Amino acid sequence: MNICIISGSPRWNSNTVKLAKAIESLAKEHHEVSVIDFAHYDIPLEGQGKMEHGSLSNFQQTLYNDMEKAELVFILSPEYNWMPSAEIVNFFNQMTGKEYTTMWHNKVFALAGVSNGRGGRMPIIQMGIMLNKVLGIMNYHSFICPRYFEGYSTHEHIDETGSSKGNLQYDKSMKNFVDIAASYAAKWAAGA
Repeated sequence: MNICIISGSPRWNSNTVKLAKAIESLAKEHHEVSVIDFAHYDIPLEGQGKMEHGSLSNFQQTLYNDMEKAELVFILSPEYNWMPSAEIVNFFNQMTGKEYTTMWHNKVFALAGVSNGRGGRMPIIQMGIMLNKVLGIMNYHSFICPRYFEGYSTHEHIDETGSSKGNLQYDKSMKNFVDIAASYAAKWAAGA
């Protein structure tokens, strides 16, 4: 199975990319995995104009290609004032139209929120609302995995390489999140 992991933080070496690397480490043993780091993000704001599908930047084209071939897409966002990152919101605004159908159609999406304290739930809720609206309005045959992951105090549990710092409860919860999402995606791909 092809898996795409989107780290929706614009910050270099963010807690969100640490979680993305941890998920990658868990998934790459059995799946082909790519990680998109929004530290390289260059999608213009909606008010600055639409992107041209035929002339995407390297970052935009990689994002498009990796999502297009994936059966499972993890979308991770930091929690900024109880909201997902502005980059995630703008990404949904700019890259969900008909010309981007293959990024969104026949996929399973798994959502996680990342916090440096007790948090992560609100970005999941907001992304779920936005993504469900896109999938429904655009008639994309995809769905969001009902198992979410709240990455609380991430910097205390995962190092810069995505390796565990030894919190067994955090590790178990993250592994369950990855395993359940992969299970849903496998069933969806098989038509079950």
